[in-house]
Amino acid sequence: MIDLLRFLLRKGWKYNEYFDQEWQARIEYMATMVGSADSVLDLGCGPCWLRKYLNPNVTYYGCDYIQRFPDTLVADFNKYEFPDIYVDVCFGSGVLEYIYDLPWFINQCAKHCNTLIISYSSLNHYKNKKLRKKLHWVNHYTESDVIDICFRNKLILNSKTYYKKQSIFIFQKSGI
Repeated sequence: MIDLLRFLLRKGWKYNEYFDQEWQARIEYMATMVGSADSVLDLGCGPCWLRKYLNPNVTYYGCDYIQRFPDTLVADFNKYEFPDIYVDVCFGSGVLEYIYDLPWFINQCAKHCNTLIISYSSLNHYKNKKLRKKLHWVNHYTESDVIDICFRNKLILNSKTYYKKQSIFIFQKSGI
């Protein structure tokens, strides 16, 4: 049993994933920021909790690295895959920490939406890199780093708030 646990911890988050109910509360909080969008792409959708907090008139697209539901769009961001659709809002709750190439990912979001709503557990609040790695977080950025990456992709910070110790960002495509 101990060997299996060591194997799972060594292999990373894909072999160790679970869905904490606390994450659902964060998604519910972030869903209030979607506003009057007509369409939303839920990046790293997991059990698609976001869907139940959106207006029923919003076109919802859930995207994850595996087929979780018949309508899930499958794309593994760490294999440089991204769905070929354009939406009003790209939404990511608890996904950025697991992206190896964050600049590429943000660039893809910028190409596929008008608004980006994302959470991130930044180095500002989670400084211990050993703990971050234990949680299978694969990148280590500050809030300023995330804002700068978005800015370089023509996404302007509209607002920033916090849910517990996690940064919640809303970016708008410049020129809208």
